[in-house]
Amino acid sequence: MTSAAERWQPRGVGRLSDEMRAVLRSERERTGLSQVRLARRAGVSASLVSRIESGRVRPTIAQAERLLAALNRQLVLATEPLGADLDAEFDAVASLSLADRLAPLLEPGVYHDLAVLLPAVVEGPLAALIQGVPLPVAGLDLVIEHGSAAALAEWLKRRGAQRWHPRWREFRLLPFDPLAPLPPRYRIGFVELRVRLCERLPEALEVRVPPRRGVADAVIRVLPLAEVELADPHCARMLRRYRERQGG
Repeated sequence: MTSAAERWQPRGVGRLSDEMRAVLRSERERTGLSQVRLARRAGVSASLVSRIESGRVRPTIAQAERLLAALNRQLVLATEPLGADLDAEFDAVASLSLADRLAPLLEPGVYHDLAVLLPAVVEGPLAALIQGVPLPVAGLDLVIEHGSAAALAEWLKRRGAQRWHPRWREFRLLPFDPLAPLPPRYRIGFVELRVRLCERLPEALEVRVPPRRGVADAVIRVLPLAEVELADPHCARMLRRYRERQGG
């Protein structure tokens, strides 16, 4: 069984490398240089630039400085209070209503389709968000039973899903079966779906989500908050910070 910790990397681990990758790509595009031309200027291979920008390689400080120098830019080191990055994300999400927070995930019909097709329980950041904690949500995390794997694979095929390839760090047309030896992480349109298989569904709470712009209300089965925190290191960090902000 794939644990939550195995399915994604907690925020904070490699965060600076991810931000550096985004900065390098942004600065290169701002100057209008191709990856090949930047590589020539910096005296590195074009494949290194490509791998850094795609996330397949984390740039070292020396590599980042060399690439930025070729763009007539330089690194600036600064600090911020621990957890400040989380605070900004909390504030952005808290400004929206629950229906608006869930709209990108519920409106495409992904959850509704799956809820009709097979029993499932929502976990991860989305489960916390549904229970009132304003966590940023990047996708739909579901727990399903092993016996539902074939039905899920067929549904993913019908929806034209793509599957995450860890080596290439991108979504591709790969076998849909969640039991296949690849991370059970998919993309359906603009919605990312991550799946955890288990023998029996965990105990769940039922939460009713109000309707929004013609979308019917929904009763969503979610993992209780305490269980979310135990299962997901990323959520645990976010929830600890949230309680600190609330004075608890």
